[in-house]
Amino acid sequence: MSRPRLAHPFAAASTFAFACASMPQAPSPTDSPPARPAAAPAEPIDPAQEPVYTPFTAPPQLVNREEVRVSLENNFPVAKRNQGGDWATSVWLYIRDDGVVERIRINESSGDPVMDEAALRVARVMRFSPAENRGEPVPVWVSIPVTFRTR
Repeated sequence: MSRPRLAHPFAAASTFAFACASMPQAPSPTDSPPARPAAAPAEPIDPAQEPVYTPFTAPPQLVNREEVRVSLENNFPVAKRNQGGDWATSVWLYIRDDGVVERIRINESSGDPVMDEAALRVARVMRFSPAENRGEPVPVWVSIPVTFRTR
């Protein structure tokens, strides 16, 4: 039986790489703060609003690699391409249980707002097969670096 896991790296074209988010580590018992009185239950978190861990046994798969490759080339600002160098922006994607990317946001900036916007435009083109947990489609957040690289 397969154990649930976080998103793993996707196979990628040479001009961009994929890596996915990992679940934060739970604190060890020695790191725990002293016990406090129980608080009122918090409102349920809508997983589509903020990146959260969702268990799955099969990760989402990019289904339009060629379209993403073309988008990388078309969205690479000419001035930055002529300048030379590499820019990587880590982008959070919320992939619904039908594989559609519903939400996109910056996880880690490249340090250049122009390149971050270009990475968001590329991410909007991405299409996936849905993640699955024990054979059932599940919505997930994944973090994918979009890297622009001059050759």
